Amino acid sequence: MINPENILKIFEKGNHLSLTVKEIKSRLKVPSHEVPLLRRLLRQMTALGQLICLHKKEYALPESSGLISGILRMNPKGFGFVEPFIKESPDGKEIEDIYIHRENLSSAMHADEVLVNLVNVERREGHIAKILKRANEKVVGTLEKERKLFFVIPDNAKLIYDIVIPQNVLRGARPQDKVMVKITEWPSKHLSPQGEVLEILGKADDPKLDSLVIAKAYGLPLEFPKEVEDEARKYSEMVPEEAYHSRWDLTSLLTLTIDPIHARDFDDAISVEKIEKGWKLGVHIADVSYYVPRHSKIDREAFDRGCTVYFSDRALRMLPEKLSREICSLDQGENRLAKSLLIDLDEEGNVTRWELGRSVIRSRKRFAYEEVTQLLEHAECRSTLPADVMKSLLDLEQLTSILFMNRLKRGALELNIPELEVKTDSQGRTVRLELRSKEVSHQMVEECMLLANEWVACFLEEKKLPGIYRIHPKPSKKDQEDFKNFIQKLGVSLKNIYNVKSLQNLMSELKGKPLSYLVNIALLRSLRVAQYSPKNLGHFALALDSYTHFTSPIRRYPDLYVHQVLDEYFEKNHHELKKEDLEKIAQHSSEMERKADEAEDEFNKLKRLRFFKNELDQGRLGSIKVMISEVKEFGIFVEDPKTLARGLVRVSELGEDFYIYDPDHLCFWGRRTKKKFKVGDEIWVKIVKVDLHQKQMDFKMVK
Repeated sequence: MINPENILKIFEKGNHLSLTVKEIKSRLKVPSHEVPLLRRLLRQMTALGQLICLHKKEYALPESSGLISGILRMNPKGFGFVEPFIKESPDGKEIEDIYIHRENLSSAMHADEVLVNLVNVERREGHIAKILKRANEKVVGTLEKERKLFFVIPDNAKLIYDIVIPQNVLRGARPQDKVMVKITEWPSKHLSPQGEVLEILGKADDPKLDSLVIAKAYGLPLEFPKEVEDEARKYSEMVPEEAYHSRWDLTSLLTLTIDPIHARDFDDAISVEKIEKGWKLGVHIADVSYYVPRHSKIDREAFDRGCTVYFSDRALRMLPEKLSREICSLDQGENRLAKSLLIDLDEEGNVTRWELGRSVIRSRKRFAYEEVTQLLEHAECRSTLPADVMKSLLDLEQLTSILFMNRLKRGALELNIPELEVKTDSQGRTVRLELRSKEVSHQMVEECMLLANEWVACFLEEKKLPGIYRIHPKPSKKDQEDFKNFIQKLGVSLKNIYNVKSLQNLMSELKGKPLSYLVNIALLRSLRVAQYSPKNLGHFALALDSYTHFTSPIRRYPDLYVHQVLDEYFEKNHHELKKEDLEKIAQHSSEMERKADEAEDEFNKLKRLRFFKNELDQGRLGSIKVMISEVKEFGIFVEDPKTLARGLVRVSELGEDFYIYDPDHLCFWGRRTKKKFKVGDEIWVKIVKVDLHQKQMDFKMVK
């Protein structure tokens, strides 16, 4: 069988330094009519960095030729690190990132896929030998002019080169315009890249452009192709009559939706009923795959997009609004197609029976998170609510509190990191920053969705269906040690080995203490990123052997794909997918999720900076109490837990003394006064500078 695994085995087991296509064909016993397929697969593996193509059209493993493939991650200061695609060596040791000095970049830029040649093994320092895939053919930035030279400063500070724009390809752009440019000549050791203006987006200082500019910079599509919109318009909001005969009719079930207050598409609903020996829980998910079968135009577009991206002023949706906000959305009082998971649980919250099927439901009541929290915490607010609806909320609270405690007992990790919500006006100006902690209503919904995702993953496993799983690998030994060393310097110790139970105990002990925020952030950074995989490898943070994403098919492609697989099972029309197809779906979905997260984070960071810059310019900023989060030789980084504002206090601003940097104890200490500034200390500062381009703030000590 021709697949990447079998090709790699030839090199790994045969000790071959290099092989021609003919030799690979012979060893795999590939028939002549499949040689074009073999050549195509070899080209794909070369593009992915799994193989390299040598000068005589021979193929080899990158490692055998001294080359390592990976992604270049640049630092705005001009150096970078290559993250290897292969994280572990054959003997199980972690392969560390490779440092790249600016002189050794060749023509590579941030996020390019590259091959690296190690020039210093001990220091893990390398030189870019080959660029496998460019990541920055189009760049968004601000046009500037110096004398007669026009150039674009990229918005992404990790793109360390300004892009020179010849006057004949300005296309009407003027200095201080926000533009998108295409790179026509890549950088070299002594020359900046050159480009041409593709699009003028507007003026650089216009806050209304922020989400548009970030969407363009990340290559996120703003509109759907006409043929995709046309395909969506073929469907009606009315539930097909045949659905009532072929599905469970659950329209009489008391079903609720609980979502953010401004949500406009509802893909999950919950029903709960107290029974003699426990509860009957229903988790009902919009049956998006009925309208989006595999290989349809909408499906291909949804795959390309990967997920919905949310900004405060717009959402870049995975599905056309005809589906996401009308036909599929589980709106109050409307009959909708769903897939329902009906679960019986005993008094201790253990699952005793469950079944999964296609249904028709009708949401009885739509709630916002804040509304549910208010009803549960203040009995006087309940008078206008029907008694049976209120009882459902109280039953749900009781059940999900048991499920939450069971999850902690199982050893799941629950981080306490608040989220910042940015409030903007119609002009895109940031008017308010709100810090939101998880409320009881969030926990209620979360526990139901976690349970549904777990049992659907078990269903995929049991029926041997070609699923996509949500996996979370255990942190590397190095990250574990770095975390333990960091908290030890804060005066905190991990009493047992690094596992979810001991970490959960640590978080409980620190709850409510000033250091809790820093330790939570440090723990988050020590964890690996959850991702999608066709292999069920378990979920470390949830302490689960099986987990998938099933509950958000309107906004995540892996969920939609799982629904499509379930449809094939229900219709007894299951087709075995090639392993490469599953790998492609998982890998692409993980990449698009990362891109969406980065875009949303950048938007929120920019809006936060605009808020503080405006407050600073208006003279409305006073002193604030912050915590020292990091100590470097050039100064201390501080964070405001109330606004998540982060910035630098330079060592020259620490006071009238000569301060000595002590990296072993994460502190500065004054030679004369012996005064210390260490990680975890709380100090008073003022914001003195906000740099929108570098996306950073400078602080000054307040005596």
